[in-house]
Amino acid sequence: MKIIFFHIFILFFLFVGCNTQTNKIPNNEITITSDLEQVENISGDIKFTTSEPNFYLGGGDLMDETYAKSGSHAVKLDSNNLYGVNFKLENVKEGQFVRASIWQKKGAKDGTLIADIEGDGYAHKFRTFYDKRATGEDGWVQHNLVFVVTPGVKRIKIFVFAGGNDAYFDDFSVTILPNAPKNNLKNRLNLYIPEKSKNKLDGFISNALKSEIIASENKKYVKAFILDGEDSLKIKMKLKGDWTDHIKSGKTSFRIKVSGNNSFLGLKTFSIQHPKTRNYIHEWVFHQFSDIMGLLSTKYEFISVTINGFDYGVFALEEHFDKQLVESRKRREGPILKMDESGAWAFHYKLTQSDNEARFPVFNASMISLFKENRTLKNPKLKMNFEEGQVLLHLFKTGYLGIEEVFDIDQLAKFYALMELSAHNHALAWHNRRFYFNPVTQKIEHIVYDVIPFSIKDNFKSNVLHNLLENKHDEELVFDNAILLHRSFKEKYLFYINKMTEASYLDSLFSIVETALNENVEAIMVEEPHFSFNKEVYYKHAAFLKNEIPKLDSIWEVVLTEKNKVDDWISRVDYATIVDSFFVKEISINTYLKVIDSVNYALNFENYHPNSVHIIGYQSKLFGDSVLPFKETINIDAYVNKAQTASATTTYLPSKIVFTYNNIPNQLNYKAVFPFEKPGETTTRMRLETGFDPRNKSFSIQNNKIVFKGKVLIDRLIYIPSQYEVEIAAGTIIEFKNKGGLIINNTCNAIGTTERPIQLICKDGTSNGVTILKGKIARFEHVTISGLSNLAYEKWLLTGALTIYETPTILQHVKIENNHSEDALNIIRSHFEISDLIIQNTTSDGFDADFCTGTLKKSTFKNTGNDCIDFSGSVVTIDQLNAEKSGDKGISGGERSTLTLSNIQIDGAITGIASKDDSKVIGEKISIENAEVAFSAFQKKGEYAPALIDLKDAKWGNIQQVNLIDLKSVIIVNGVKEEGTKKLDIDKMYARFGEKQ
Repeated sequence: MKIIFFHIFILFFLFVGCNTQTNKIPNNEITITSDLEQVENISGDIKFTTSEPNFYLGGGDLMDETYAKSGSHAVKLDSNNLYGVNFKLENVKEGQFVRASIWQKKGAKDGTLIADIEGDGYAHKFRTFYDKRATGEDGWVQHNLVFVVTPGVKRIKIFVFAGGNDAYFDDFSVTILPNAPKNNLKNRLNLYIPEKSKNKLDGFISNALKSEIIASENKKYVKAFILDGEDSLKIKMKLKGDWTDHIKSGKTSFRIKVSGNNSFLGLKTFSIQHPKTRNYIHEWVFHQFSDIMGLLSTKYEFISVTINGFDYGVFALEEHFDKQLVESRKRREGPILKMDESGAWAFHYKLTQSDNEARFPVFNASMISLFKENRTLKNPKLKMNFEEGQVLLHLFKTGYLGIEEVFDIDQLAKFYALMELSAHNHALAWHNRRFYFNPVTQKIEHIVYDVIPFSIKDNFKSNVLHNLLENKHDEELVFDNAILLHRSFKEKYLFYINKMTEASYLDSLFSIVETALNENVEAIMVEEPHFSFNKEVYYKHAAFLKNEIPKLDSIWEVVLTEKNKVDDWISRVDYATIVDSFFVKEISINTYLKVIDSVNYALNFENYHPNSVHIIGYQSKLFGDSVLPFKETINIDAYVNKAQTASATTTYLPSKIVFTYNNIPNQLNYKAVFPFEKPGETTTRMRLETGFDPRNKSFSIQNNKIVFKGKVLIDRLIYIPSQYEVEIAAGTIIEFKNKGGLIINNTCNAIGTTERPIQLICKDGTSNGVTILKGKIARFEHVTISGLSNLAYEKWLLTGALTIYETPTILQHVKIENNHSEDALNIIRSHFEISDLIIQNTTSDGFDADFCTGTLKKSTFKNTGNDCIDFSGSVVTIDQLNAEKSGDKGISGGERSTLTLSNIQIDGAITGIASKDDSKVIGEKISIENAEVAFSAFQKKGEYAPALIDLKDAKWGNIQQVNLIDLKSVIIVNGVKEEGTKKLDIDKMYARFGEKQ
């Protein structure tokens, strides 16, 4: 059908090219309007007159009196008259800004305003998409199209099309400006695309316009640059998006990767696209809301874009999935996962190219994939993290009911409630979801992305209630019903939806974003004066949801009572054998790789094609394109309602599998091997939790509290579930042996006294440390922690002998010594109050705090193998600190930390005080002795800005160098300011200390 439409389009222009009035456009601003009321006969053609003499619109013979937006006439299109209101512009100049609009009544989603762009050897097509959200009470909807005239364009034809349906169009307007109108946005992206790269992109666009989707072969990167004054950043860019609205909207969508140790606005990879692709301001609003609520989201903002010297106006900039996304939102680096959607788009594209109506298990075949695969493969820790996250996401995908083991239920409920508030379920489609595996909690978190809020005007509904009532069974539609069958999720969800639908809560959210919101609205209105943002739709939808909550609660309770197993709500579809040659490579053989040793590899195959497969052999990069045959062909039965499997081993690292299907026996097919193992059934955390034994004699249970008391031997890693608080009584001595350790998922109180201190010790150096996750509080007083190592059990690896995560922390009179771990103390995403802390004789860092706030007072650090204190993304006050014999830095602030220091004594260090990556270290009464460098400020990571140190009443002695300053970083000591004038070799600086800094 789409191919037929394309050919009709071409024939239409062959016909109208000689019959459309040519209008020559002056260089200055001009607006041409027509109410489609008056016509003239010009050389036998009936033309509409316009506000400008000698400017006419074709199609006057289609004037009709049935409806009118203004006056008494409109243009009627129907099955006999597919096109109308033809307007041809000539003498256009590159860089000119065109704004066209028309009103439509009826015609549903097929109605569109089209601009056909022509040049010497160049053709493009922009079009609007019928926007039901903009329909007024009288049934009229406005089409608006804005674009910039690119170099090489000679002619522009503007017209309307209604797909053969009855539709009425009225009140046409076109404005031509010499340049895109100026806005007050603070950020601008200045792109330079070389001619060779531009030609490649134009070719990809031309290819993509021939179908409804942008196929992967048209998403290849080309070389380009970001210009900033005399500086330039090397980048790679490609077309972005799945549907061709990304290249038909008037502003082409691009994915951009910044090369080297550089970034743009702190981003390594990002996209730019027309604001309308995500419903203008609404997408930005929900990203802001998610940030306020503590959910992960991509950075999303509006920016001015210049390409090769021409201003293209306002684009939406969206962060892509890289480690900067999670680190900038105060998470530790971990893999970002998705359910691979390539099969869905390949299948859709294949259907558009044929009349086949085959059904394929698209969702079932989707593998658990990830972003930054190469980086993950090269990093053993990230690879382990992905393998654990892969298991969790696979369990979620297949309807695993123990959903609390996959997600943090509180965050999950908050995410679903926020998506409910958006009045659209676009972000909940399986192929639109993105996930972060949290390496600390060993659970996955949703990332707010591709929401497209309020995409259907006034069609409010509760998606959760709708899902409960509709009782669908197809796996693709109900895979996340396991969430709905979870009572704790229901309780949390109702709490958050009640909260988010309060008008006062919305008031508080909008008050936070109001200034930036108004600036963005104004920037868009400069280009599209018709645009407006009405936040009342949020309140209207919230009121609707509030009214639905009692009904939702009641029906949900019935569902929870009646549905208690996966078979109740998932039905397996039987797929029919393919009798022709229909084949989609992306939905065929999935092959997983397991490395046995340096010369042996195991392969696991899954067949998702509805015909039998015959695996002939494999390719290895060691042998180029040669096919290495298996001893015998591996035959796997067809996919009927589940994937049939097989396995094999190879002696060379396989890169591709070579196979045929019995419906295309003479066609050799090649598909890449997925370089990860097939996901298992449980994760390390799940196995530990299952292994909890409440009868363990090393503790007693008193109501909901686990108590350690007296002399205790722990010779295994004990995982204590979240329903138990933990108390370690005064005078208790816990000895860890044989990899013993504690993982506590709630409050931990270890309160000793001067006379009866608590001791946590390990003499054999094998412990798995003490880890506290998401408790109400962690309080340690008069505690000695000696000889402990970090958690390193199977695929769960942390860094601290004592690790505390998302738990308010109070430490008083605590000593940590002789640890065998990367950090003696590691606190993450918590507020802490620490006094009289002693850390000594460490193998690496003393105290490492990531994304924290807090105070550190009256503390001593001695003989740390690396930094005494290292802060990342934290705001901390330090008073009365004594640091002796640090293996690297005495105090280090990084990744946009703010440290306030007073009464600091550092004796013995490579660097006394360091500030890096947009951090600020300020303070007074500082003494540094016996160091190579007293003060150092630098930028290590390209996504951050230079650093600052500002100290008063500072003194130093026996120092080889006072200041070490990177380009544009600043050090102010005792009122003397020095700014770096050259780039330091940061890699060389860190080479002597290994990878972790």
